[in-house]
Amino acid sequence: MFIKFLNRQFSKWTGKRSLRTVLIIAFVSQVFAAVGLTGWLSFYNGQQAVDDLASQLRSEMTARIHQHLQTYMAMPHLVNQINVDAIHLGHLELTDIGKLDSYFWHQIQRFNTVSYIGLATLKGEYIGAQIRRDGSIIIEVLDSHSTGNLNTWETNNQGNRTKVSRTMSNYDPLLRPWYQAAVKAGKAVWTDIYVYFSGWSTTISANQPIYDHQGQLLGVATSDLTLLKIGHFLKGLKIGEHSQTFIMDRSGLLVSTSTQEKPYRINPSTEQAEQFLARESADALTRETAHYLMQHFGALSQVNQNQQLDFRMAGKRQFLQIMPYQDQWGLDWLIVVVVPETDFMARINANTRATILLCLVALMVAILIGIVIARWIVQPLQDLNTTAKALAIGEWRQLNEMEREDEIGQLAHVFNRMSQELQVSFNDLEEKVKNRTQDIAAKNLKLTALNEELDQLNQDKNEFLGIVAHDLKNPLAAIQGSALLIQSDYDELPKKDVIEFANIISTSSQQLFELIKNLLDVNQIESGKMRLSLTELNMLPILQFLVKEYREKASVKGIRLICHCTEPKYEVYVDENSIRQVLDNVISNAVKYSPPGKHIIVSISQNENGVRCEIQDEGPGLSEADQQKLFSKFTRLTAQPTGEEHSTGLGLFIVKKLVEAMKGRVWCESELGQGALFILELPSRERGIGRIAKEL
Repeated sequence: MFIKFLNRQFSKWTGKRSLRTVLIIAFVSQVFAAVGLTGWLSFYNGQQAVDDLASQLRSEMTARIHQHLQTYMAMPHLVNQINVDAIHLGHLELTDIGKLDSYFWHQIQRFNTVSYIGLATLKGEYIGAQIRRDGSIIIEVLDSHSTGNLNTWETNNQGNRTKVSRTMSNYDPLLRPWYQAAVKAGKAVWTDIYVYFSGWSTTISANQPIYDHQGQLLGVATSDLTLLKIGHFLKGLKIGEHSQTFIMDRSGLLVSTSTQEKPYRINPSTEQAEQFLARESADALTRETAHYLMQHFGALSQVNQNQQLDFRMAGKRQFLQIMPYQDQWGLDWLIVVVVPETDFMARINANTRATILLCLVALMVAILIGIVIARWIVQPLQDLNTTAKALAIGEWRQLNEMEREDEIGQLAHVFNRMSQELQVSFNDLEEKVKNRTQDIAAKNLKLTALNEELDQLNQDKNEFLGIVAHDLKNPLAAIQGSALLIQSDYDELPKKDVIEFANIISTSSQQLFELIKNLLDVNQIESGKMRLSLTELNMLPILQFLVKEYREKASVKGIRLICHCTEPKYEVYVDENSIRQVLDNVISNAVKYSPPGKHIIVSISQNENGVRCEIQDEGPGLSEADQQKLFSKFTRLTAQPTGEEHSTGLGLFIVKKLVEAMKGRVWCESELGQGALFILELPSRERGIGRIAKEL
């Protein structure tokens, strides 16, 4: 009922307009709606993909940073524990600490992520080793021979002391903050972040008190970490063109950053290097991110779990993730990853512009095609209508000869023949009327009867002409009804089918067959009604014919299609139509998805078990996930590189079913960016299949 209602409404609307206008509007509206909807869905799905990708990227980056910090920050405590264990085991003697320089010289090289390793005893003796930025190693010693001075010794390649490069007078390690912090805590502990005297890096010190077996304090082991190395790690992360990550403590002081900015500044009044707050950073994104976090949480101490947020900066969306980092030695930092949406949207915006351009081009092409097709369909119908109207009022006129063999051409031919026969009949009638009139004139006595007969003849003539005109209007009404049927069912038919069905009575449209063939094949396959006629044949001519046919199409795209074969004959036991359909589909896909300037290589070989055909393209390739669903019905695949997504349709599904029905195999081997290789293996002899036919 609903369909009939739509038909009536559509007929009312189209009945007031010309058939040419209706056809043009139908073509244009369909193309415009399809392209516009496709563009909108592409943009919408792109934005959804951006949100998902940004979420995954932020989670991955914060997890990697967290893992790196766990490893990196544990190293100095590991070094301290090793030294404490060595003292407990008697491997290190604290009686003459000045003799431990060789041990520390080798240890600082083995643990090269640690910038300084040292040891202070309760007696006030001290020894430490440091790797400078140029790779040289120095030993700092304060022992019974130093007379209260801390001497800095240069070393050679064997670790031997060479000369004193610096002396610090009246140095007492027991008064240093790191020593007192470890003694006060009674366990391994971090110091606050500080800047080296030279000002080239921020540093944090790990310290562990050393006790004997009776619990008496023996000294403190210390190791330093250079925090700029964390910044080097952050810079090495592949996040995005404008994305960044940074670390700050709970007070908001910047610890490390992936930008070029150093996490400390020189105080002009004290001329000392000092840390600064992240919200005071010279980098706009770091500064605005820190401001947003303070506004959102009120205080950074409120950040208790890993969270994903987003905010706007200068009207542009920024994806943000913050994760707490804490360890057993007292560190309490915050890892921040911020990714601008613009890092993801560039390609989506470019695709949107391309879609709009394609929509305009498609619209213009559709208008042009609609005008041409409408003229091709409507013009002969207008001529036929004009001639029929003239015939109805007694004007004998012939249609111009049409060089067309379709239904319209046949109708024009029949109309001309009927018009000629009608004219002959009318001339015969007039001759009879004339003869009868002469007889009446000769026979005055029968004038009344003859006049009545003449009146009857004239009446018969008019009635005859009316019947003929009525009969001529019937096929015209059928033509008009067919045109209205095309219009009413237009949305359910593919474009090319509309063009063919508009030929009024055309029932054998090749384009319609090709458009619905796959659906019919799938229906037959799934219902088990498709029959294959298997026979032995030479596969080479079929392959060469298809390669030759697609070579011209490939050359238009700038693709070179190459066929490798060494034998004149490759015997297979298959269904000829099915193997032609399989090869046509696979080669067509290779040409369709290969970019310009690439090669497609088709090769064929044979062994005692069968024939192997390979189609290798140089397209974007497929991910492993896409390969798993490549031969399914209407599956969505991801484009590479563009992250752009497309449907497999029914073609490859039918290919797999047909090949398997012929006891063969088909699969695809591919890597992203390396093209795709489709492989067909077909039997060369009967394998338990009926020689005449087999039902799928």
